[in-house]
Amino acid sequence: MDLFEQLGVSNTTVQCIDLEMTPDLAYRTFTCSGFHEEQCATKQRVLYCYIDAWEAEPKLLLMEQGVKYARVLALIKAPIAMVRACVANPETSSMLRRTHAIDLPLKQWLQTILIDKKDVSCLQLMAESMVAPICPIGLPLLGTLSFTGRRCYLPSESQQLDEVQLENEINTWNFFENHRRPQGSFACFLVDNNDHLTVTDEYAGLVWQRGGLDLASMRTIKRAVEQHCKQGYSGWHDWRLPSLHEAMSLMQPEKNAQGLYLHPCFSEEQPFIFTAARCHPGGYWLVDYRQGRVFRGAGSSPGAFARLCRTAA
Repeated sequence: MDLFEQLGVSNTTVQCIDLEMTPDLAYRTFTCSGFHEEQCATKQRVLYCYIDAWEAEPKLLLMEQGVKYARVLALIKAPIAMVRACVANPETSSMLRRTHAIDLPLKQWLQTILIDKKDVSCLQLMAESMVAPICPIGLPLLGTLSFTGRRCYLPSESQQLDEVQLENEINTWNFFENHRRPQGSFACFLVDNNDHLTVTDEYAGLVWQRGGLDLASMRTIKRAVEQHCKQGYSGWHDWRLPSLHEAMSLMQPEKNAQGLYLHPCFSEEQPFIFTAARCHPGGYWLVDYRQGRVFRGAGSSPGAFARLCRTAA
């Protein structure tokens, strides 16, 4: 029986095991920024290997992953000494807790035994495929995949910036901006808070509204922020307008299926939002996710939309 038939992979799966794919790269490709229209249309899938080190004895696993899809296909019975050595190698550590990429010795062993010789005797197929906990909006649930890297502390205070200062900040933080820095990219680590209202970016340490506030003047928006804090929206009382940096951190370098430079877990009903940053000599800096840019706007009507954030504990 063909290796892929025995594994029961889908017809759309890329018919090879990608030994260069890592857990971090798979997360960024399919979970964090994998909701772009072209990927949804092609239903791209990839097979790759990684090590699960949650238990006393680490396990080498074969994973099939795609957009809104992740399934562990098999346990790979590689020499345990090689698996342990890979876990001990600091270069294989992942931003996903107790998860490791495979190192060169394991790649060579997999290439020889599994790919070249197609020796499926080293595979222990799962009685029932282990489906990774990905929620309906395509993000891992809070607490199931935890970011273990160094947190990025974005400026959160209100600032006043002129055009030159704005461009310097965009370049310094490598934010994507369609005109000022089209090569930029800022990688979030979004998880679903399972409340249907908010998501958390564990990399930047921010909790975000998935929706937001309707089109209004800055004065009306500020009153709405106060009301959200007073009422304890989603259980918290410290909501605020995002800084320019925080709002820009959500900007993605490609459009999603709704035509926004934004992860599709966020509502499309707030295409451009106020930030707490003032323009010099007047007005506010707005972030436009439909055009992928930052522009000046007045605080008076019609104003802009808003998406509130708070600093995560």
